[in-house]
Amino acid sequence: MVIRDFRNSCEVVEESGDTYFFAEPADMLFWLFDKPRGERYWLWVYTIDTNRWINAKLAWYGVTDKTVMGYGFGARERRCKKCIDFKELEKRIQQNQTLLNPKVRRELLEDNY
Repeated sequence: MVIRDFRNSCEVVEESGDTYFFAEPADMLFWLFDKPRGERYWLWVYTIDTNRWINAKLAWYGVTDKTVMGYGFGARERRCKKCIDFKELEKRIQQNQTLLNPKVRRELLEDNY
C-alpha cells in the first residue's frame, strides 16, 4: 500500500534497522500481533494534532476519527476528552472494538447524530 498522507501513519523500526510503514495504528498493531515477542523495535506514529512523529506508545488515540482504513483511531500528541492510551488501543483492536464493527460503530457514533 502506498501511503499518501502522513496523518496517522506509523512505522516500526526493528533493531536491525529494517523499517516498515503502515497507513494507520490498527494496521501496525495487527502486524505486530503476529511478531514473536522479545524482538526489539521502536514504534512511531504521525499525529493529527501536532503534525509530527512521536513514540506510538506515548500517543493518545481518538476512537471515532476518519482514518484511511476506517478503524477510527487517530493519533494525537495531546490527550483529548475521549482519547485512549496505547494499551487500550491494543486491547480494542484485539477485541474488534473498532469502527469497522457495525455494533461498535453505532454505539460510538450515536452521540454524533
